Amino acid sequence: MKRKIMIVILLAICATGLWFFQVSGKSVETPREIPASPEQKKELQTALSVIEQAFGSNNTATVSRLYGLSDRERKAAECETGVDPVRAGMEQLGGFGCKLKVENAAFLAVDRMPARFYITGDLCDGRTVRFTLNRTKRGLRLNEVVVR
Repeated sequence: MKRKIMIVILLAICATGLWFFQVSGKSVETPREIPASPEQKKELQTALSVIEQAFGSNNTATVSRLYGLSDRERKAAECETGVDPVRAGMEQLGGFGCKLKVENAAFLAVDRMPARFYITGDLCDGRTVRFTLNRTKRGLRLNEVVVR
């Protein structure tokens, strides 16, 4: 009798393990980048001109407002990641000054993530820049600047 109970319990454990493996083994579809709608594109074009002006002025306070971070939040982000996002963005784009101009700009939205946007384009020195923006209650906020 004990042997039959043990076999039933073992089979139940195996069935549960197989079910769990099947559920956890499903791949999660990654969000796709899609072209922004005309309304979003107009808003992103405005954001791009503000970004170009702010980084062109090379003023930390102006750039900090684009990120939407207070000094305390900047310090917290620096403690977590080891990098101050405002300074990192300024180091990447600070050398352009008032000549900062993004050409061939592409405005992208993210499928299934309505608050995430990307602006990609070419800089005058031939490198590519990518701005990541997030929509918050207070409007669009710059999240990351990547220059390649």
